[in-house]
Amino acid sequence: AAAQSVVTSVVAIAGLTLEQGGALGRAGRSLRTGVWQLLRAGQTPAAREVAEQLGTPLPTGAVRVGVCSGPTEGREALLTELERAETLSPGSLFVAEQDGRPVLLLAVAEGDTETAVDRAVEAVIAAAPARRLGLSRAVALAELTTGIEQAVSAHEHAVSAGEAVVRFGALAAAGMAGLLDPLRAAAVAEELLEPVLRVDREEGSDLVPSLRGWLEANGQWEPAARRLGIHRHTLRNRITRVEQVLGRPLDTFAARAELWLALVSLGASGSVIPR
Repeated sequence: AAAQSVVTSVVAIAGLTLEQGGALGRAGRSLRTGVWQLLRAGQTPAAREVAEQLGTPLPTGAVRVGVCSGPTEGREALLTELERAETLSPGSLFVAEQDGRPVLLLAVAEGDTETAVDRAVEAVIAAAPARRLGLSRAVALAELTTGIEQAVSAHEHAVSAGEAVVRFGALAAAGMAGLLDPLRAAAVAEELLEPVLRVDREEGSDLVPSLRGWLEANGQWEPAARRLGIHRHTLRNRITRVEQVLGRPLDTFAARAELWLALVSLGASGSVIPR
C-alpha cells in the first residue's frame, strides 16, 4: 500500500510537471510570436531585447527568412523539432509563428555558404513527408517585409511543385516562368495548344516544333527556317496553319509571348513537345 501510494504521488507530480511544462512552452511560443510582430513593425531594438530575455537571441547581421508548413496533424511535432534546433543554435536560428505556420530567421554565413543551422532545418523538413520550406535571399532585419514576401513565394512554389525546400534565389533565377504554379500552368498550356497538338497527332505534321523554332528565332523567317531545315515559305505556311487552328493571329508580341510561355510550361511539366 505504501509503495502504491508513492507511485500514485509520483505519477501525479509528473503529470502536473508536464502540464506546467506544456503551458510554459505555449507561453514561450506566444512571446516569440510577439517578438516577430515587433520585428514586422520595425521595432528591432525592442524585439532584440525581448528575445534576449527569453534566451532565444536574434541572429545578428543578414538573415534568411523561412516559411514552413506540414500536415495539420504534424504541426506540433514540426514546431517542436524546429524549436529543438533553435535551442542547439542560439543566435543562429529564431523560430516563431505567423498565420498558423512556423516562420524562421536563419543567420547567414560569410560568403552566403551553407551552415550547420541550414542543414539542421532542412533535416527537420525532410524528416516527414509533405513538409515544405520556402527560404528568402539574405536580407537585413530592417528588410524583413521583403524577406517574408520572398519566403512566402518560395513556399507557395514548394507546395505546388511538391518540393521539400525551395530557395527564392533559385526561383528568381528561373525568371517569371519560375513563379508559375507548374501544375496549373501546364494544364492551361495544354488546353491552349491542344488544337495544334491534335493536328500534329492526326496528320503527322510538324506544327508545334515549327512554332517553337519560329518563336525561338524571334519570329524571323530565314533563321528559323534554316534551323528547322525547311524552306521559309514552308515555315510561313505552317505558322499560318497554326493561326487558323488556334483562331488567333500571331502578329503581336502578346500573342507570341503567350504561346511561348505555354510551350515552356508544357516542357517543364514533362509533356512531350516535339522539337
